Amino acid sequence: YLKKGGHIAFVMPRGVLSADQYADFTSFEFIGDEAVWFSLKQVVDLAPIPKEREVTPLFRQAACVLLAEKGADTKWPVPAVEMEGKLTAKNLRWAEAQQQLKLTEAKLNRVGGRLLTEGKTQRPQAKSYYYDKVFQGATLVPRNFFFVRSAPQPGPLTVPNLVTDEEEAQQSKLPWRDIRMREAVEARFIFATFLGGDILPFGHALLRPVVLPLSVENGKPLLLNYNTAIEQAYTALAKWLKTWEANWQQHAKKDAKGNAKIATVLEQIDYRGKLTQQRVASGYKVLYNRSGTHIASCVLHAAALNKLVLQVGFEVDAAGFVADNTEYYYETDSADEASYLSAVLNSPVLDKAIKGLQSRGQFGERDIHRKLLLFPIPQYNPKLASHRKLAELGKQCEEKVAKLLPQLLPKYKGSGPLRTEIRKLLAEELKTIDWHVTRLL
Repeated sequence: YLKKGGHIAFVMPRGVLSADQYADFTSFEFIGDEAVWFSLKQVVDLAPIPKEREVTPLFRQAACVLLAEKGADTKWPVPAVEMEGKLTAKNLRWAEAQQQLKLTEAKLNRVGGRLLTEGKTQRPQAKSYYYDKVFQGATLVPRNFFFVRSAPQPGPLTVPNLVTDEEEAQQSKLPWRDIRMREAVEARFIFATFLGGDILPFGHALLRPVVLPLSVENGKPLLLNYNTAIEQAYTALAKWLKTWEANWQQHAKKDAKGNAKIATVLEQIDYRGKLTQQRVASGYKVLYNRSGTHIASCVLHAAALNKLVLQVGFEVDAAGFVADNTEYYYETDSADEASYLSAVLNSPVLDKAIKGLQSRGQFGERDIHRKLLLFPIPQYNPKLASHRKLAELGKQCEEKVAKLLPQLLPKYKGSGPLRTEIRKLLAEELKTIDWHVTRLL
């Protein structure tokens, strides 16, 4: 409806400036019945970085305004205005609001689909060596099926009686929320995991027990279905799988023909091989949270897991560790490489660098995913003194956090305050890590 040369403006989520999913939009070229393109003329950023600068009260999420002209090409950099301040009321006339706001001129450049502030947002220069070697964990959803605790009468250690972890069940969405698993299962199918919120700087909260139909052969995990479980005489697991599938076929989303869009639970948890590609019982995993305001990373040694607490006084050995889809992981046989990478990922300088790339919600920056790997973190090289030093610092921090956690965990319910406290206690170590990482990047 807009004539060529006409001007248009939209209030948009601030994510259009920084989030990956808006890359097509920020090309400002749209193909419909006919090709239409726009020249971006100006951006008004109502929530500049950091979050404390955001204009409030305003919208429920961070916002910006885009002004464009139809039928012309964008000339970069594009002028922008950053507005910041606290308003006395939500609805004010511009003449009054202007007195309460600070306006700063800026310029935006398009970098890989993102619109970044010139001179302020650190631009990724090259992807990390680790970019395509870090993977998202398995989709262990609905959690009612997998996350467990011991039943009131736990039974034998070899085939314990298990029930759905009530905490996880309450977090589940409908129609799964009211489903509960109550079955015995062979202990060899009880694995360890934790969620992204359990990851702390250089440590983690208690491991969570999950039931998974995995048989580890020659270090490689293989999925068992009902028939293979029966063939191998795992009758308790077979019964568990039968209950899973009955619930799945009843409640899973259906296609137009009434069939489950994802045919089985096993297809769900091993979508794109996210479960069976993991080394669950050997090597080291470097993990970090998929989302959150700040990056937190830790190292987990799959062959040296703590026992899983099914209930007080009733513990079993974990069959292995599986990363969940709320975290990303990198696998290595080198303890030094694992500690080096975790130290880099926990560095405040890297955390600060991704702020301009993160989308922002009501409570601040959130999505992390692979954004931190857009920066040139090099492969660990034991011949380089700076790499060895970062590995050494990482191990020192891991040991320190391991000693502190028994006292810290009972004091904090949420991971945010606990992570903040750990960073305070590691302030000197993080300062040294930052010095090395700044030169590394």
